[in-house]
Amino acid sequence: MLERYGDQTVVGGSWAVVTGASDGIGAEFCRQLARDGFNIALVSRTMSKLQAVERECKQINPKIKTRIVQADFAGNANLPFYENLYRQLDDLDIAILINNAGVMNNGPLGEVEPKKLKDTIDVDVIHVALFTNYFLPILLKRKSRGAIINVGS
Repeated sequence: MLERYGDQTVVGGSWAVVTGASDGIGAEFCRQLARDGFNIALVSRTMSKLQAVERECKQINPKIKTRIVQADFAGNANLPFYENLYRQLDDLDIAILINNAGVMNNGPLGEVEPKKLKDTIDVDVIHVALFTNYFLPILLKRKSRGAIINVGS
């Protein structure tokens, strides 16, 4: 992956941004990216879990750099919230964006609490649309390839 998407001419190396990085599929993406030698920006809501995944990644590959961005997408579907997130990442050579954060509320739509429904849309739809909208032009301008992975599990 690093050979395909990394840019060795960039000072500090290329980065992958992983949302939902603190658990499950997102944490596994982080571990695999660490094995491949990518620097990783871990984005999720729970700091203690983010720090645990960060430690794992650095044990897998002590040469990588990491950056933690604590963010809860639920209830924060507003542009100032996202602009703050972008500022925390705008100095990095982003090569891969993995939109993995997600929530799932089971049950008939008429029985889901309105707040849970809005949180689901914030996390599963708004975050993906706004992160992709922001990072796609950046990825298209890179000398090396870029990638976006949208997880919908």
